[in-house]
Parts: sequence; C-alpha cells; structure tokens
Amino acid sequence: MATLCADAEVERSVRIESKPSGARVTLLVGDRREPLGRTPLVHQAEFHSEQSVLRLELHRPDCEAQTVDLSASQALLQVSLPPRSLVAQPEGPTDGATLALHKRLASVLQRSLASGVELLINADADFTGAAKLRRHEGATLFEVGLQSTSPGLAADPVQSGWQSLVQPLLTHMLPLLRHQQGLDAVRVVLSLPFARHDFAVGATTVVGSESRCVGGTRQVYDNCASKDGRTGSFGRCLPGYRTVYDPCLTRQSVSTGQVVASPQASTTAGRASVEYSVVLAALPASLHLTLAQVEVRHVDARGKVIYQRSPKG
Repeated sequence: MATLCADAEVERSVRIESKPSGARVTLLVGDRREPLGRTPLVHQAEFHSEQSVLRLELHRPDCEAQTVDLSASQALLQVSLPPRSLVAQPEGPTDGATLALHKRLASVLQRSLASGVELLINADADFTGAAKLRRHEGATLFEVGLQSTSPGLAADPVQSGWQSLVQPLLTHMLPLLRHQQGLDAVRVVLSLPFARHDFAVGATTVVGSESRCVGGTRQVYDNCASKDGRTGSFGRCLPGYRTVYDPCLTRQSVSTGQVVASPQASTTAGRASVEYSVVLAALPASLHLTLAQVEVRHVDARGKVIYQRSPKG
C-alpha cells in the first residue's frame, strides 16, 4: 500500500481504471514518484482530509500520459488515454528518399511497434520517445528506443536485455518489416539505469606546530660543589657553582606536517545503453534470431564504449 503521509486522517478504497487498460499508475508526491501498479487496480488511498486530493499519472507505451486528481470522495476513477504516434518524422539533414520512405512506411512502422506494446507492459518497459528512420553509413535503418527500470538487467545488460525485451520485440516487428523495400536494418537502443561506484584514497597534510626541547649546559649552585682535599675522602664540602647538562634548557617552536589518509567513496547515477542492430537482408528464413547474429554495442553513462561485437557469419 502506498502511503502519502504517516498521519493521514481519511482512507478510501479506490478502483482505478483506464481505457485502454494496462496503464502504469504513479502517485506524485512533490518530487517523489511512487508506482502503484497497472490498471485496473484497487488502491487504498490515504488523504489528509475529506477535501484533500491525490495527484496520479497514468501512462501506457502507446498512449499519451495523463495526470489526474483523485479526491477523497471518489470510489472509482476512470481515465481515457488518447493514443499517440509511435513513429516520428526523420530529424536533421535528411534526403528526399528517406522522407518518401517514411511517408510510405509510416503505417507499417506504427503497426510493428504497436504489436509489441503488451510485451513492454508486462516487462514494465517503455518506448523512449518516438521511433525514427535514419541514415547511417549509407544504409536506412529504423531506430527504436526502449527503456527499462528493472534492476535485474544491470548485472548482465547485453544478454538480459536481449532475452527479456529486445528479442521478443523483434519477433513481433520483423515479420512486418523484413520485406519492406528501402529499409535496410532495425536498431533497438535499450536504455538502462546505471550506477558507478568509485572509491579512492586521498592524502591530506595537516600542518601544525609544537614546542621542542633544546639541550645545553648551565651553572647550578651546589652546597657541595667540591671537597676540601686536606681532610681525605671525608673532607669538608665546599659550596660553589658547577656545570650540568640540561636536555631541555630552552624550548623552540617548530612547524610540523602530518600526512593523513582520506578515503572517499562516491556513486554516480545515470543511464547506460545497449544497441542491437539487425540487417534485414541477413535474416534467417525462420526469423529466429540469436544474439550472435546481431551487432551489439554497449555504451556506459559517460558515452564510453565498453563492449562491441559484430554478428557472426
């Protein structure tokens, strides 16, 4: 159960529905986003008072996101989600042939993506913006962006992303795209949460001062500085001064410096990406793709390529 505040005074059981169903529902509390689940769902809502409202966001991969208010008096919330285009026109410098291809294939490209929407819903994944045709090294490719918040993909993003998202999505898309004239390849760019943990040991010099002893000799008065030799070894003491060594005759202020180790740990959060590229002319007749048949490029959050491999055979 999502909790708005510890001292909520009003609780209501609310059924949340969307058309179409399968929308992700998120509770918005200031800067915090708390997922509640997928529609249809029943949520035990907590309010400050009878006049309070909760702000919810509903989103499906193939629909425009909607933000709505839920009041304490509502037992049923129904939200209609307008469809959105999953394919956008090519951006940047584009030749006429690419624009013409987009116009000719727009409906096919849209259907190919729509066929995989239920897969994304079940995998708690989403499109990152609209897909586009683009020119790359003399070829025309259809580039699709995906994002996932699943922590299970972080350990082995290339293999896990392929098995859980990319391969099943391509299985839906490729039958519609493989024979489209003018289209050379499909590229899926999977965006994943990325956290880099760094540990370093620095050195800090602590500067100070201390007082150190300086030795020397001094004269001291002694009641028996010497003896009268005329009376033998048990002669009479003669007072006087004698010289003694004092290890701390004076003190001197000395500057000091101490090197202290300074361990530092830091975590950098961001998003890494894995690119999977499939050449349509090289597709097997069965359309059963393995990861070895796909060009893969893994880029970390800083844009550094950490893994790259061309397809085999």
